[in-house]
Amino acid sequence: MIIKKFKRFNENLFGIKRNRKVEQSNIDNCVQDILEFIKDNGYETWDDFVEINTFGRKVVNMLIDNNCKNMDEVKEVKFLIRLKLSDVPQLEEMLKEYEKLEDYEKCQIIKSQIENKKPLN
Repeated sequence: MIIKKFKRFNENLFGIKRNRKVEQSNIDNCVQDILEFIKDNGYETWDDFVEINTFGRKVVNMLIDNNCKNMDEVKEVKFLIRLKLSDVPQLEEMLKEYEKLEDYEKCQIIKSQIENKKPLN
């Protein structure tokens, strides 16, 4: 198991391509790699991710550097990671931030994520 994780880490670090679906974008690949890395290292929530150790931060930065071509892509990666790791109160706070920015497309994505994460009564 550790060897598999190390192999995957080296593939990501040195840019060796894995067999992936061609239709996935660099952003989707980057988000997928980052989520796999942080979950493999015991980080489950946005709060955990924000407090990641120095090694973890360097690895995440390398993954972003290898997959993102410009700052807009970096912002999209951050949005998607935060979306996946946040709980409902954090998503509601995130929704308020994007409403202030008048980014209604992302607001809709956040609202659907909130609905998916709310417990059924």
